[in-house]
Amino acid sequence: MDAETRVMLESIQAQIATLGAELRAEMRAGDETTRRHFDVVAESLRGDIRTGAEGVAANTELTLRLHHELKSEMDGRFRSLETVLRVTFADLRREIDGLRSDN
Repeated sequence: MDAETRVMLESIQAQIATLGAELRAEMRAGDETTRRHFDVVAESLRGDIRTGAEGVAANTELTLRLHHELKSEMDGRFRSLETVLRVTFADLRREIDGLRSDN
């Protein structure tokens, strides 16, 4: 190999090494930019998930409270209805007994 070819080859190798180093630096910078962007997106998602979880917890608490209130109210209504039915049935029973004794 002559001297001119060797100089060209060394020049090409140096350019390839320089381009390789520049490419690696650009890739690292891109990685850092992507990582920062991902961190921002992840933090936003954490906030959204936290908000959603708080909403679910509040909804569950409200649902349970309403369930207990309605159950308590319905239990009271059923007891009142049971009392009315017992009194009505007792009156009806007396009337039937009265009609039987008249015969």
